[in-house]
Order: sequence, then C-alpha cells, then structure tokens
Amino acid sequence: MKLDNEALKCHKQLRVYDFPIDLYSKHVSIYVGKTIKEAAAGAMFEYKGLDLSDIKEGAGGYAIRATNKGLMANIILISIDAAKTDNLLVICAHESVHISWDILDGVGVHLEAENHEAQAYLVDHIFGACKYAIEHYIKTYKLKIKL
Repeated sequence: MKLDNEALKCHKQLRVYDFPIDLYSKHVSIYVGKTIKEAAAGAMFEYKGLDLSDIKEGAGGYAIRATNKGLMANIILISIDAAKTDNLLVICAHESVHISWDILDGVGVHLEAENHEAQAYLVDHIFGACKYAIEHYIKTYKLKIKL
C-alpha cells in the first residue's frame, strides 16, 4: 500500500509496509513514522472514519483491527522516536501478539493453554514483518539506531 503524494507531503518520514498472511487470507499493514501521531495520521488517511486521535504522543507502538471498504485490516503503528527510550524490537513483539490474537479470533481459532502453537507461528511471522519494516525505515532515512 502506498500513500499518495498529498498524504506524504505532510508526513515526509512516514512509510507503510504491507505483509500478507496467506494461511488466513489476511494481511498486516505496518505504519512506521517518526512519531506515533505521524504513523496514526497515515492509517487514518487510508482508513476513512478510523479515529486514532486518542493515541498518546510518546507511545512506541499501537495495534488495531479496522475496516476499509468492507475489508478487515490489521494495523500496527510504530514510532521511530520511541528508540530514544524503548527497544523497537520489544515494541514489535508486543504489537505482534495483539495482532495475532485479532487475526486468530477473526478466523475462529480458539486459543488456550493446550492450543497456542498457531499463535506462536503467527507472532513469528508478524514480528519478522515488523522487524523488516523498521530495518528498511532506518536504512531509508540513514538513521543511527541499533536494534
């Protein structure tokens, strides 16, 4: 998913990464911005009617399930500025668990202590996507952030 030029003019350090989850016919959109508000602005631009105005500045990440044109979307927001105080990979792991739960709930996979392997594999996949998105963002903007 690419934001059009109009959206990018206001948010010069916003990038969107889409990753398919073929097994469940789902995908995850990861919005990486300099700040969490910038990442949220990108998601609200793409998903009309999505209200993320209550996100507190300074949050490192956020996960949400949203609907756009009748399609369910799984969204992760990541703030690069969070690297000043938090580990971005820890934020990715945290948000990956939230999104994995939403995806599995949406496809009817019931999780319990004896049945969590599906979630473990899905978290692996989502975490890998987040890690890729952050690494690409850091490389694109030539930032000096170590993961």
